Amino acid sequence: MGITSGVYKVLLVAHVLSAIVGLLTVFLNGLYARESKRRPEPGGLAISRANLTVSLVAEKAIYAVFLLGVLIPTSKRINVLLDERVSAGPPAGAAAGPPPQVAQVEALDRRAGSPPWPCPCSSSPSSA
Repeated sequence: MGITSGVYKVLLVAHVLSAIVGLLTVFLNGLYARESKRRPEPGGLAISRANLTVSLVAEKAIYAVFLLGVLIPTSKRINVLLDERVSAGPPAGAAAGPPPQVAQVEALDRRAGSPPWPCPCSSSPSSA
């Protein structure tokens, strides 16, 4: 688990790619504007419309940079909590309630906007 896990690597690659796509696409908006001014009416309008379409895609990629940036540390923290839970062994008593890591993992999920899922850390490691 941790930064060598597959989930972390996928999130990191998606984060970097969305930054490249989003920011470089917006960077090229100046070139679109220059070419649009150089062309006569129908050609310039076509370039301007293409620029709008590309800018809308770039906008979504830039939003993804932020969202993926939030998920990366969240996934790292969840992995640490799950490691703690597994190394702690089974709960001491049935009436003791869930371990504290369960509540922390669920809070991180809510913050990241993840759908609810049954936390694997709530069951004893021997039953998994």
